[in-house]
Amino acid sequence: MPNPVQDQNAISPGGTRVAVGQSQIWIYGPNGRAEPLDQSGHVLGWLDESHIVIQPGDAPTLSVIEVDAFTLQSIAEISAAGAYLGTFPTALI
Repeated sequence: MPNPVQDQNAISPGGTRVAVGQSQIWIYGPNGRAEPLDQSGHVLGWLDESHIVIQPGDAPTLSVIEVDAFTLQSIAEISAAGAYLGTFPTALI
């Protein structure tokens, strides 16, 4: 299992899961369940309960990973370069 001190951790908006990035991204859930995703990089944050924003490896790009429960569903690159600052509260959108 990864050491969560070595990289950024991001808690899901509902507080039920934590994403930890390293050489492999891990999703920690209730009851201590932890599952690795087939993706590496830095976890920057959650968009909602099923999407995380990552920066893959040393790449300057940002990507969104769709996570269904503990399974990687899809990956989409969202910018050639930039920064992820967080999500907007629903009331502001």
